[in-house]
Amino acid sequence: MRRFMLLLLLLTLSLGMVGCNEDKFMNLRGSVQDRFTGEALSGVQVEIGNFLVESNANGYFILENIPVIDDLKVEDRLIKVTAPGYRTYVQELSLEEGDKRVDIKLDTKERKEFIFVSDKDGHKNIYLSDIYGDKITQLTQDKGNDWAPNWSEDRKEIIFLSDRNGHSNIYTMKADGSNLQQITYTTSNKEDPIWLNKDEIIFVSDRDGDYELYQTNLSSSYLKKITDNNHYDGQVSYSSANNKLLYVSETTGQKKIHIMNQDGQGKMVLHTGFGKDTHPSWSADGRTILFTNQGDSISTIYRINPNGSGLKKVLDNKSKIYDYASYDHKGELILFVVEEDGAKSIKILSSQNKIESVLFEEDRDYDSPEWK
Repeated sequence: MRRFMLLLLLLTLSLGMVGCNEDKFMNLRGSVQDRFTGEALSGVQVEIGNFLVESNANGYFILENIPVIDDLKVEDRLIKVTAPGYRTYVQELSLEEGDKRVDIKLDTKERKEFIFVSDKDGHKNIYLSDIYGDKITQLTQDKGNDWAPNWSEDRKEIIFLSDRNGHSNIYTMKADGSNLQQITYTTSNKEDPIWLNKDEIIFVSDRDGDYELYQTNLSSSYLKKITDNNHYDGQVSYSSANNKLLYVSETTGQKKIHIMNQDGQGKMVLHTGFGKDTHPSWSADGRTILFTNQGDSISTIYRINPNGSGLKKVLDNKSKIYDYASYDHKGELILFVVEEDGAKSIKILSSQNKIESVLFEEDRDYDSPEWK
């Protein structure tokens, strides 16, 4: 009888514990955002077990009275988030009594890619990366250095510089790295080759003693000098939307952003403020310009209109060097390079002023990014 009473007591306690566990609940609150833009996503389905809810206009959601049960199957503890145009988000959740918060960042399905240069193999090569830095393809594999890549307007070809034959010369290749073609065969130093159209290019060279802008075609059957002075002209960028060139010139005594027509006429200084300007770039529609300004102790990314109006600070940071800033095709994301602890890394700035590190590694440089 005593033994029976002990077993009955243990059974009662066990049943009591199970009942207590079934009376435990969790409230799950959170938000859903675009990973890079930081934009709140509304109408997004958030699911765990048999519970389903949609995020509101501000991207927030709440799942109430989720039972906290021991030994629940993994699939019943998975939080799943789905939204049109985004990758499905799945994460195992620990069930705990009370309120719990989770902020979810969704990755877009849109195939956003960019080229960049890295010396991670001991010398500079050109690579293609997705927006997350997860899928990287090496496009050049020569023992020399390859740098300064630039997309053709249809994104089917890349022009770049290489010293694989002993001097910096201009080459082209297909978007996948195939069909390599050498364009120039000279011994002068060169910078920043860019596409003017399908058959013509512009580049910077010191062939006449100082750096000037030149125009030629892919067969090198002609050479046209676009700028001609005794000062540095370089870091050129072209917009087919308005047929204008941006470049950096030292004709004013300090390197400043200039603009001119494609034929070299109509030159104008765009920015006359303090500091040294570097690497201007166009938005896809040719309405906005990004450039970097280097001060004594701060580096700043600015936005400006092609007529010199609308100067606005986009980003600055003390003791850091920003370079190669460029908009994506929608004008929502900015690729830029920051130098920290002796190494250059690639980051993305969203229109919500959110910064995401994409490519970074100690003792390695990642630079010259350009959206595909």
